[in-house]
Amino acid sequence: DSGLAQFLKEFVLETSKQNTIVIIMGDHGPRYGAYRQTLTGKLEERLPALWMIFPKDFTNKHPEYYQNLIVNRRRLVTAFDIHNTLINILKI
Repeated sequence: DSGLAQFLKEFVLETSKQNTIVIIMGDHGPRYGAYRQTLTGKLEERLPALWMIFPKDFTNKHPEYYQNLIVNRRRLVTAFDIHNTLINILKI
């Protein structure tokens, strides 16, 4: 975990990565912390985790795509949804 945290800290600060998207997937959601103690946290622990980190200027260049990601971030998605999202990202 500390290695991943260090990578993410360096990645966010690295301006040369302005065209890179980081996707992190896991077989379960958060297992520790105060959020896990909430009802939503207990449900999310049992679901696969998916985080996507976009370059800072993505929102300026593609506001419609970014808005769709914001709308969908709290929705239950399937592997088909993820597949379509990745296909759309490749087309950008």
